[in-house]
Amino acid sequence: MSPFAVDDPSLQVLEKPGAFKQGVPLPKAAPPKMSAWGSEADCDRRFSKNSSASSISQSSYVVSRSTGSKRSSGSRTAIIHNSNIIKIREELQDLNENDESNFHNLCVMVRYVTNLMQKFSVPLVTGVIIALIWANADVNSYETFNKTPLWDGANIFDHKLNLNFLVNDIFMCFFFGLAIKEVAEALLPGGSLFPLRNAINPLLATVGGIVGPVLVYGILVFIFNAAGMFDDLMCQQKTNPHRRLGGGGGHASAGPVEHCQFSTILKGWGVPTATDISLAWMFALIIFGAGHPVINFLLLLAILDDAIGMVIIAIFYPDPLHPVEAVDRLWLLLVVPAVCIAYVMRRMNVRYWILYVVFCAPLVWVGLIKSSVHPALALVFIIPIMPAEHALDAAEDECDLGACSLACGDEGTPSAGLRAMKTIGALLSGGNDAEAPMHMFEHNMKMPVDFGMFFFGLSNAGVKLNSIGGVTYSVLFALFIGKTLGISMFSLAAIKMGFGLPNGVTVGDLISMSALASVGLTVALFVANQAFVDAELKNQAKMGAVLSVGGGLLAWAIRLVAQPKQANDACDGEVKEYTG
Repeated sequence: MSPFAVDDPSLQVLEKPGAFKQGVPLPKAAPPKMSAWGSEADCDRRFSKNSSASSISQSSYVVSRSTGSKRSSGSRTAIIHNSNIIKIREELQDLNENDESNFHNLCVMVRYVTNLMQKFSVPLVTGVIIALIWANADVNSYETFNKTPLWDGANIFDHKLNLNFLVNDIFMCFFFGLAIKEVAEALLPGGSLFPLRNAINPLLATVGGIVGPVLVYGILVFIFNAAGMFDDLMCQQKTNPHRRLGGGGGHASAGPVEHCQFSTILKGWGVPTATDISLAWMFALIIFGAGHPVINFLLLLAILDDAIGMVIIAIFYPDPLHPVEAVDRLWLLLVVPAVCIAYVMRRMNVRYWILYVVFCAPLVWVGLIKSSVHPALALVFIIPIMPAEHALDAAEDECDLGACSLACGDEGTPSAGLRAMKTIGALLSGGNDAEAPMHMFEHNMKMPVDFGMFFFGLSNAGVKLNSIGGVTYSVLFALFIGKTLGISMFSLAAIKMGFGLPNGVTVGDLISMSALASVGLTVALFVANQAFVDAELKNQAKMGAVLSVGGGLLAWAIRLVAQPKQANDACDGEVKEYTG
């Protein structure tokens, strides 16, 4: 018997699934309770009135009137009956509220955990750890997993279609697309680099962050080479008429094994120029606290560093296996029509980023891969042409300033073809034409890219721990010493020239932040693939990139010396708000 049963036969409490029959109606669903983390629009789903009953049907208490019986004079009073009915109503409402509230809270919890995973680069770090464990446990199965074609004969332009290729040459297009998006928005009116005078200090600091590591790397390689550290290092020479991308493309043939030349080892100078913006930002939140002005300085520096890094990859690391012939460069002309198409689409006020990617990016990608320039840079030529967030507030007379086309009204009635194209774009990109395409590109792709970095770490960080050697030390110390000294010295020089640090940033903060910029995991791994042909040199360089995560510890140590109280506050592992 139900605990809410009454002994009056005229009112019976039945404990069974199903809707009410001639009884008390279900109470209306109450709004979902707010989570401790706040509400999310995507998670604010409510059950309909009809589904409220079914959602609690298996545990609901149903009240119905029996027929054919009369109320006796000795029955309980109506007050008792009403009291039990009220209890039943309250129980039903609690169940209904709990269902919706639990669903809402679960949704918010998932979103909260997802944001934390993105914020602290959990997918990337997890992929790196798994790759390291796997490669040291069974390197043969790891290499097979990475470099075996998806099916027999699977290739694109004579490059094997395997995991390495998919990640490094296709997926990374979106990674660099997000990076160039930050650069493009920073350069537009209202951006952090506009006008340029406001960014002189971080701009010079970025130059120092490139020059410093290059000089230190060259000096260390020279010293190690003179000391005989590379004497026993043998390099496998390979020949290949096609470019090998991401370690897995093309049909490389093994050549003779020879002593590694000084010039060959020196080609790794580009590896320590990189800064992993996501990991550096994560460490900055822990060390300095959320809201500290040095974090914006670091992000601005990392954005500029990404821009210079993409130039370095495109110009200095075209083909590690084969010199590019003049005829191959003609394929780069495909970039021109792609950019023109993107510009026309912008002038036509096309507001869906997916259309820019579908119609323009493939042309650029083919042009780059055929001309031995890394195709992961394909979106670098397209994203800056998309209308940006700044366009939403642009004045009518500014509509010719490139990205400001969203501020202009449509001239005339769009053609049927244009309407169809916009409809397709709306379906593929979420249907939000109130936001600028550049903004929506980031909004839609940020999460897939952040979680896709798991596969980047998995396919690129698998090096054996005994791969540590002279190149590892050169890369690692070029990052730790070159980045820290280069950024600090160039920034201090900018101060002497009259371009000061942001308010609230001390010299101690500057040096600590410079050490944070030495965390070069992602792009450093990427450049290591391009810098070296020999597997041993490549593995040593990658190990230096992986160990550069220790730059976070170096930054905390510098912070501890410069401002011990604030550094000790970070020891509890919590991200605190900066209070000045």
